[in-house]
Amino acid sequence: MKELLEYFEQVYDLVLVDAPSILDTVDARILATLCNAIVLVSRMGQITRTEVVEAKEILEKLNLVGIIANQPKKANR
Repeated sequence: MKELLEYFEQVYDLVLVDAPSILDTVDARILATLCNAIVLVSRMGQITRTEVVEAKEILEKLNLVGIIANQPKKANR
């Protein structure tokens, strides 16, 4: 995977990698170590505040650059 990502970085301007939950799999943690920057995407209503904090703490050590709250609750009209 490391060699594949290195190749993609030479060929493309930007490489985005979608990975499973950092809390559920070891694969995601290993993949995160191969990335230059990490953005945590959290689906609101599907993840607890505690899980977001735990994931953030793990990823901060691996170059976390931001967090996106996905599918926020719709405003009442």
